[in-house]
Amino acid sequence: MYVTLAGELQSLVEQGTLRPGIACPRCAPRASAGVSISTVIQAYTLLENRGVLEARPQSGYYVRARLPSDVPEPRMARPMASPAMSA
Repeated sequence: MYVTLAGELQSLVEQGTLRPGIACPRCAPRASAGVSISTVIQAYTLLENRGVLEARPQSGYYVRARLPSDVPEPRMARPMASPAMSA
């Protein structure tokens, strides 16, 4: 059951319905539909392991900000040529 819930929450995050910084206790669609709190916590933990959520001490679980996956790697500048020494 927690895997199904995690999948639903992850879909909401990927669609942009749940945005970074949203606290998860109010974003659990099944929490009010009779799913036990332990199932919800298992789903949150799974999503934390996947990098979708982050746990904040004494605060709960939040949707984690994600970097776009198509951001190119930073390029290093070419080293400048050493000036020729004249003797």
